Formats: sequence, structure tokens, C-alpha cells
Amino acid sequence: MNLDALVNEHPKFHMDGGEPVSYGLGRAPLSYIAEKVKGDLNTLETGAGISTVLFALLGANHVCITPNKGEVGRIVAYCGQRQIPVLKINFVIEKSEYALPKLEASGLDLVLIDGRHAFPTPFIDWYYTAEKLKLGGLMVVDDTQLWTGKILKEFMLSEPEWQLDKIFSNTCCFIKIKEGSHLKWWGLQPFVRKRSSLSILCTRMRLVCSHYGGVARRKFGSFLKE
Repeated sequence: MNLDALVNEHPKFHMDGGEPVSYGLGRAPLSYIAEKVKGDLNTLETGAGISTVLFALLGANHVCITPNKGEVGRIVAYCGQRQIPVLKINFVIEKSEYALPKLEASGLDLVLIDGRHAFPTPFIDWYYTAEKLKLGGLMVVDDTQLWTGKILKEFMLSEPEWQLDKIFSNTCCFIKIKEGSHLKWWGLQPFVRKRSSLSILCTRMRLVCSHYGGVARRKFGSFLKE
């Protein structure tokens, strides 16, 4: 089986209202991953789906983190029916915010953030995988049409530690070119500093006005007493 066959079959590993559905990556980002993952590379994804099957096809040493046992069962069954080996996939059946802090993994070549998209999960996923990704490794953020994905994308676009490699309609791919993006003081993060400058200025102006207003009131009060 190859990528084209996988995309054409479009297997439905997820459930919505009791009906099987597919929330997988599109052909373009899947092709990007297939192009980048060559040989015995170390990969990780939050979430599970068609991408998990692709990582199995590519022979990656893959970590798949999802709390959904049903999805894992359907993926394993699908791979078994098509003789796709899953021995190199480590399924971690747990929420990523609990699994990632204790996960012993480093030197990752590619991370795919495509799990729970509700606040603050994508940011937690990024925080704990950014340090596990090696220099030159790839961080793929999916569903950037959602607010959480959009903010994460805009943050990474502002950070000098990350370089945009490819952007698709709802998926962004970054190269890690420096360490330490997730460890910096907020004043050294351009995205945070830029969006905080106006509120900081307004706060300082209020403090100044409050101070001088109090001085003026006290002087005026003293004048009236005289």
C-alpha cells in the first residue's frame, strides 16, 4: 500500500454521533510528511488517524498519543487487514497533557500537533514537544483555521527559533533552527511583547495619572484650608 491508495480509501477511524468519519490530514500535508520522513526517523503525533497509518507505512519509530482506545483499535485493525506493520508504533492511550510531561523521548525528527484542539491543549502539546524536537526537526501544526491553531501558528511565525518551511490551507510546517523558544521570558518573545505593549503603556499612564492626580488633590485641599 502507498500514500495514494491510503488517501483514495480515506479510512474513517473517528466517530461523530455514532457515525464513522475521517478528520485526517489532507493529501498535501500527508505528501509533505511522506517526503520528509525517510528511513529510520523518530516521529510523534498528538491525535490519531490517517497520519498514523502513513507513519507506519513510512517505517518511522512513531509515538501516537490519543486517549481514544476505539480509534487505536480501528487503526490497528485497518493496518492488519492491509499487512501494514505497526510494531514500530508506540500507542500511548492517554490525554497528551498528561502523557507528554512524563514521556521519555528526545531527538525527534518530526512532531505533528493534531490532537484535541480546545484551549489550551495545542499550546501544551507544543510546549512539551518543542524541547524534544531536535535542531533541524519539523513541527507540523494542523487545524490552523481554529483559534488555538491560529494563535500557535502566529506565535511560531514571530519566533526566531522557528522557520516556516511550508504552509497549506489549514496546516503549517516549521523547522526548528534554535533551542529555547518555549523557555524565554515573555519580554523576549516578539509575539507576546508586541501584543502586550499597548496594555502596558495604558497601565503606566493610569498609574502616572493616578499619582499626579493624588498630588494635585492634596495640594488643592491644602490651599482650601489656608
